Amino acid sequence: MTNIYLDIDGVLLDDGKPAKHVDDFLSYVLEEYPETTYWLTTRCNGDASEVLRQIQPLFTQDTQKLLEMIKPTSWPMVKTQAIDFSQAFLWYDDQLGWADEKALKDHDAMDSLRRIDLESNPDQLNVEFEVLKQRNLE
Repeated sequence: MTNIYLDIDGVLLDDGKPAKHVDDFLSYVLEEYPETTYWLTTRCNGDASEVLRQIQPLFTQDTQKLLEMIKPTSWPMVKTQAIDFSQAFLWYDDQLGWADEKALKDHDAMDSLRRIDLESNPDQLNVEFEVLKQRNLE
């Protein structure tokens, strides 16, 4: 089992608009990991209703339904407190705080971080989609 953790700004949204390839990316993630996909964003800490109210109107109707499948996480101080390090995981985020980076290093989990940089690669979600597909074939 692999947990998927998703940030919003800079990952699913690019300058407040849906990132390129976000529909295909989310569709695949939630088809393959429907029970283990989580929000890991400063916009959502324990309750996803407000974040959904804010971002759903930006997406297609099909993607809006997918967003509802993503489970909230809770973390008191830093995002990595919500990660289950006993399970394999992939974390899609654009910016990592020093405490989160330290936690990943302490758990030897830096390879689980998928750092997204839509500014330098607007097609990165398509790359990530292909990487996930390949990973699932292995």
